[in-house]
Amino acid sequence: MQSIDWAFFRTLTVGLGGFGLAGLVIGWMMPTMRVAIVVDRAFCAPNQWQSTTATYRDRYQAHQQKAIKIERVILVGDLGEERLPQLPTPEDFAKIATFGRSNRAALAKWQQSQPQSPDLQGIRIQMLGCGEGTQSTPQ
Repeated sequence: MQSIDWAFFRTLTVGLGGFGLAGLVIGWMMPTMRVAIVVDRAFCAPNQWQSTTATYRDRYQAHQQKAIKIERVILVGDLGEERLPQLPTPEDFAKIATFGRSNRAALAKWQQSQPQSPDLQGIRIQMLGCGEGTQSTPQ
């Protein structure tokens, strides 16, 4: 009777070890997507800003569920860029003040120059604009 107990214990140990090893291999082969969210800080009507906030909330929830990893949030506007020191909650994001005009040429120029930045290497950049969906650049 004792040999059956050891056989069961070995089978259970090998099975659990195999599942653990398979999980590690899958995690190594398919890492979590790293994202930098860039927000066009141009003036936005409140109803359009709510749409942008809803998009950010979706990304934040995916970050909380570890589906993606938001590395940083960068605000780009007429006065330059501001890299937020920590990830804002959706409630804090909704309170961000918008001002000025949207400058598509400046945003495009910023987007062209940033992939060479060492702190954004290997990070996908997602642009959020006033009332628009997101634009994503693969990295």
